[in-house]
Amino acid sequence: MDLQVFIKCIQVLECSYDKFNITSDKTKLMLWYDMLGDRSEVEFMLGVKKYIAANEFPPTIAGINKAIADVMMSDAPDGMQGWDELQKAIRRFGMYREEEALASMSEQARLVTKAMGFKNLCISENQMADRAHFIKMFESRAVKEKDKVVLGGRLGTDIARLACSMKMLEG
Repeated sequence: MDLQVFIKCIQVLECSYDKFNITSDKTKLMLWYDMLGDRSEVEFMLGVKKYIAANEFPPTIAGINKAIADVMMSDAPDGMQGWDELQKAIRRFGMYREEEALASMSEQARLVTKAMGFKNLCISENQMADRAHFIKMFESRAVKEKDKVVLGGRLGTDIARLACSMKMLEG
């Protein structure tokens, strides 16, 4: 995002919170820009508006990142919706058309289904335990996905690279 556009968005926050002042301190402004400037203009402005609508206290960088993640993940299915997707796929495609069944699901539901084993879920006799396990795995993955969005593009990429290089050093 362009610095001038970023400053205009920050000024919206300054107008909304009396004791919030970033633009007059160049060091603070550049820190905020470094931490949030890789967001798109639309993501950032929607996150700012969501923050203003939901919070009475001045924002932090983390607060704005969480608001952006909330906006971006607002239509993500929850664990029960993922389980429903799986059940519909089993009814529609049966256990022998696994590829078609998996293709019919959202990415999150597909990944959890693959981890648990599609055929195992089809023939299982303990639906209650499977559903509980599925939902727990689904929501755990959803938290990780939201954390990636909270971190933003550049910071998330830098952290992933560091983790990869650490694994290479250990191995």
